[in-house]
Amino acid sequence: MTSEIQVEANRRNALKSTGPRDTSLTRFNALKNGLTAEKLVVTRYENREDYESLLEALLRDFQPQTAVEHILIEQMATSLWRRYRIVRAEKVDDEDEAERKKRTPFAGFPSTLKHRVDALKESTTQRLQLQLHLKHHNEPS
Repeated sequence: MTSEIQVEANRRNALKSTGPRDTSLTRFNALKNGLTAEKLVVTRYENREDYESLLEALLRDFQPQTAVEHILIEQMATSLWRRYRIVRAEKVDDEDEAERKKRTPFAGFPSTLKHRVDALKESTTQRLQLQLHLKHHNEPS
């Protein structure tokens, strides 16, 4: 069992911690592409207003009547946003691949990023199709 002296020493040492106090500055340090992030991430290469416009257009088109429908539309917007990010990443990857072909004898091998992007695109497409199916399934006849 830990003695009272040790507990008090641990408390004093904890006050000297050098960890970040304001995590708003460090919370995205490990973020690579935002494709699997729990919350939507608008990267520095994207425009938040573009995402908001996409969401507003979907809300106008589908006119959700319930909270669940509203959530599904938000998920659809997020899925589409991530899909657009994948398309942009593929374009950059294709351009990078063309450059690599000029410099490397291993140009015929597919890149790891391409495999990951393809898998994420398939997953996003399936999730979007499920959302649309649920939306139409729950509509009154």
